[in-house]
Order: sequence, then structure tokens, then C-alpha cells
Amino acid sequence: MMTPSGNTQAVLANITSRVGTGGPGTRFAGGDAGPPPTINVSLAGFLLLFVTSRLLYLMLIDPGHLYYIGEELYRGIIAQELVTGLTLPFLEYRADNYALGSLVIGALAAGFFLLFGPTVFALKLAPLLLFTLALAFWYWTLQRAAGERVAGYFAMLFCFSPPLFTDYSVTAMGYHSESIFFSALTVLLLFRMLSDEQGSLAVPAFLGLTAGVGLWIAYIHGLTLLATLGCWLWHDKGRFWQARVLWFALGFAVGFAPWILFNAQTHFAGLVVYDKNVWEHFGLAYLWDGLSHPRRLSLYEFFADIASDDQRDLPRRAVNLLYSLLYLGPILTVGILRLKTVRSAPTGPSPPRPALVRFSLLYVVVFALAVQFSDFRATRYHLPAYPFLFFLVAHSLARCQEAFPNVQKKIQIIFLGSVVVLGLGTHVPLLSLDRPGAALSAKGYSYARTPF
Repeated sequence: MMTPSGNTQAVLANITSRVGTGGPGTRFAGGDAGPPPTINVSLAGFLLLFVTSRLLYLMLIDPGHLYYIGEELYRGIIAQELVTGLTLPFLEYRADNYALGSLVIGALAAGFFLLFGPTVFALKLAPLLLFTLALAFWYWTLQRAAGERVAGYFAMLFCFSPPLFTDYSVTAMGYHSESIFFSALTVLLLFRMLSDEQGSLAVPAFLGLTAGVGLWIAYIHGLTLLATLGCWLWHDKGRFWQARVLWFALGFAVGFAPWILFNAQTHFAGLVVYDKNVWEHFGLAYLWDGLSHPRRLSLYEFFADIASDDQRDLPRRAVNLLYSLLYLGPILTVGILRLKTVRSAPTGPSPPRPALVRFSLLYVVVFALAVQFSDFRATRYHLPAYPFLFFLVAHSLARCQEAFPNVQKKIQIIFLGSVVVLGLGTHVPLLSLDRPGAALSAKGYSYARTPF
């Protein structure tokens, strides 16, 4: 959620000043990998905007709109126990067997408990940290692969996000939403590795380590892993089996080792999700159900709840429709333009598509199929797909400006203005001035439902 400020105006001015720059980058398409990423003025402004907006959201949100607060307080117990002294072995504090992210988010929250006290505010700083880093990783990737303009558009979409994404950016659960941190780091490392002609083995090893850790924190990171392997195989077709594959596998084994060690002691309880084996959640029956009831198709459900699945205050259907039109408009426009370009070309191959676009499209396909063939339909499973959607929208908007150079300034103003206005308007009903700053005093943990 955003509030107008001088920082917001400065960021918008920065994007506007770069309206003639950007476009598909070449540094991730092969060749020089470039210097290590640094925090420039633009990125610093976006990070400040993102953090400030989320802190204001925490200060002003109606306590009744705090999702999962009961389950979050258990993560607060983990943090509090780490601060005051563990009563049980650390692994015994896990919220479930199939994802150990609750321990990670609890450990992160423990640091904020030490700094700010054991409050709900301190607890929610842990996921905010992960989302802030995810924004930085995505910005660095897009800045090099697609240009400053696309990176700026992505950051605006990330900051002025739909209410659902905003809420999960401060939800301390250690699962699907926080997995976007590992997805962002994976994308950064993957394209840095693919553009590195010197053949450094540290990057693929770290990429494997990230994939392994991300997978045992939340299984949904497996979708990013599948897209990563698919993109890597396509990029290195004919020469895939190189030394860096071995180092990737080694890094993955090290990163995934905690899951193996834990499950070896619990008879692989991590393979049981909601009282069923993981594979039992998938089947053709879910596909037939979607085909016979189109509103149950995964992509339809995604956009039907893209802004909010909460019917208490927001005019849910209208808001979701507006966000769907806002995001799909540029994508569909570019798709039509590309189709016309291909049809009008007399001979030769179709126009090249940047590697990052291919990767994002592959992720969307993998995500849509995984959700469609399963019973994992809750909106929390949609969160990892949002950054990929934001990139596709940002990339498409930049291409629309290139296709219509005479009105590119108007396109930018209308789109970014719509993003800001819609972002502000949809968050206002969630806020309340009755108890401002309630998160600062509310206790961030509760032993009410625990056996110890």
C-alpha cells in the first residue's frame, strides 16, 4: 500500500527520465557478466518506498484484517524461545513436517525481538526483510537483462501491489509467500551464470545451494527449480553436461541435506501433506473438473482472486477485475503486436524473445499446470507467481512504448497513474484510525495452544 510522498514523486520522476532507455539487455544473453550488482539511487529509492509503505500499512491496518495472526503467533513462540532459551530441541518447534520454513522465519524474527521487543510489529519485520531483498534481487536482474526502464516498472508494480500481495509481504509464516526470496535469488544467479564466459563454478554451486534450501523451506519452490532447469537446458542445449552442472548438484545436495537428515529420523514424514502423501494431491480429476467448470481453471482462479479473496470491505469482484485488466492489458497488446509481426514477415525466423521472458513464461506454464493438476487452490499458493507476472507486465509496457513512440509518454503516465491510484484506493478500506500502531504494543507470541 502506498501513500504519496516526496520519495514517491522522486521515484516516478526517475522512471520518467528514462522513458527512452531500456529494452532487452545483452549482458545476460551471453558475454560479459558485468560487475557485481550495487545499490544505485533508483534502487535505493524503490527500497525506501517499499519499506515505508509496508511499515505504514502495519501501523494503520485494522487488526481484524491481519491474516493468519493465530498461526503467526506460533512463529513468534519460536522467536521468543530462541531469545529466552529453548525448552525443546529446536527441530521440535516446527509448525509442520513438510516445510521447515517456520523455523527459519522464527529464527529471523528472534533478531527483531531482540531489537524491538516481542511484538507483532517485530514479528512481521522478518517477512518484510525477505520481500525487500527479493525486490533488490529482481531489480538487479532486470536492470542488467531488460534495462533500467523495465526494472523501474517492475519495482513500481512490486511497491504498489494488490492488497493480497501487500498483506502477505508482512505475514510471518515461512512458507509460500516468503519463497519469493529464493525465487528472486535463483533468477539472479541463473542469469549471471548463463552470461559468465569465464566459467566460474562458485555461481552454479551457490545456485544449487539456494535451490536446495528453498525447496525444504517451501515445496512450492520446486516450480522455480523446474523452470530453472528447463531454461538452463534450453540455453545450453547440446552442451548441458558441463562441470558447472556437477557443482550445481553438489550445492543442491548441501542445501537440501537438512531435509534429508530430518526425514531420515521421522520416517520421511515430510512427504505427508495434510494427511496425504504429496503425490496424492495431484491427479487428472482436477483437470477434468477445470475443463467442465472453466471458472475452476487455475489461471482463471488466479486472476479472480488477484487482489483480494476477502469479501468484508472491498468490492471484491470489481477490484479483481480492475487489476486483471491493468495487468493483462499490456501483455495481450504485445502478444497481438508480436503475432502481427510474425504474420507480416515474409520469410525468416520470428523475432527473438529475451531469455528472461522465456524463463518467466515457462514458470507461468509450470505454475498453471501444477495448480491445475492439484488440489492446492488457496490464494496463498499464488504468491510466488506474482513477481513473474509483474515482470511480464513491465516488459510488455516497455514494448508497447516502443511500438507507439508518439504516445509513449502518455502510455507511461496513464499506466503508472492507474497503478498508484488503484493501489491506494484498494488499501484504504483495510485501514483504520481507531487503533493506530496496535502492532507496536500487541504481543508477538502466544502459548495458548501449545503443549509447553
